[in-house]
Amino acid sequence: GSAQLNQHIMSDGPYRISSYTPNKQLVLTRNPAWKQSTDPLRHQYVNKVVVTLGTSSAQTVLTDIQANSQDLFLVDLGIPSQSIAGLEASHDPRLRIWPSTNLNPYIIFNLRSPNSGGAMGKLGMRQAIEYGVDKEAILKVEGGPALNTLLTGAIPPGNDGYTPTSLYTTPGNTGNTAKCNSLLAAAGYPHGLTLNYLYPNDSNDTIIFQSILGSLRSCGITLVGKPEPSGGAYFTDLGNTPQTNKPGTWDMATGSWFPDWAGNDGRTVVQPVFQTNCVLGTVNAGCYSSTAVDSLIARALKTSSIPASTTLWQQAGIDVMNDAAIVPLLSSKDALYASSRVRSATGTANFSTLIQGWDFTNIWLNPNTP
Repeated sequence: GSAQLNQHIMSDGPYRISSYTPNKQLVLTRNPAWKQSTDPLRHQYVNKVVVTLGTSSAQTVLTDIQANSQDLFLVDLGIPSQSIAGLEASHDPRLRIWPSTNLNPYIIFNLRSPNSGGAMGKLGMRQAIEYGVDKEAILKVEGGPALNTLLTGAIPPGNDGYTPTSLYTTPGNTGNTAKCNSLLAAAGYPHGLTLNYLYPNDSNDTIIFQSILGSLRSCGITLVGKPEPSGGAYFTDLGNTPQTNKPGTWDMATGSWFPDWAGNDGRTVVQPVFQTNCVLGTVNAGCYSSTAVDSLIARALKTSSIPASTTLWQQAGIDVMNDAAIVPLLSSKDALYASSRVRSATGTANFSTLIQGWDFTNIWLNPNTP
């Protein structure tokens, strides 16, 4: 990508980008090259879509939508998790919850970081963190079990290869400080250590970081937060592999991954996240590499038998967790919110990351609502 490309994006859909001001505004208007006769699924009900960029407070956006000064919540920001229970209890019709399957969020380990004596490259160190994280606390701040499934494995439910696992489980999923301490000492850190944690600076991701910070502090791991603007800047630094093996880089980070489709989808979950691929901009930001996992992926991609490939994906997921390559946390549903002006609001389920949650080609507005 480039600044020049961003100003000349082509479109074959009902809307096209008419103006783009980075971190401020994106305006979509009707595309004259699109024809309804060739596309019965999408429409041009609204004249234009104005996307306000640069807001990091989910509460601010929720307040604006409730006041009808904004219409739709974008998925990359999300509804404030602490507000969802109240919206559900009041049966607020503006709240829409759509099923999804994802790793969202999970913890990425930078396996090449030289910080603290190369701590992240040590299996025992990563296993200590697996036991130290209080997943139940993260589940609560993210809206509870009605909106999330707590994960123990690398492959979320609804995807090929998913299997429940008891590896690293703790009583009530609240963490095991004693186990974390013992593994930490065995890894060579009996007095604890300090690690850098990279995360998006939006309100929800900040709450997640604070929860992880608190649970790991109890077993001697101090996290230094490195918040960055969510979106381009964050993902640029997350996948900047020419720099992530340098002193002072990030050691842990908050990740999220949405497969392109559910079901027979090992190559949209296991392959992008865990196959050896330590290049600039990689999804495998921690640069995890395993010849065993790579072999399983290669075999799964070549087989024409879904049951056979499922078994291979499953084994790859088990190997990934044996290596403590990530800390799986939650698989989240898409909790979306629209103003009272919006009609026929339809979510896009697992494809939410492609058009940010709402299918605005099937939305119209109530002209009688200000």
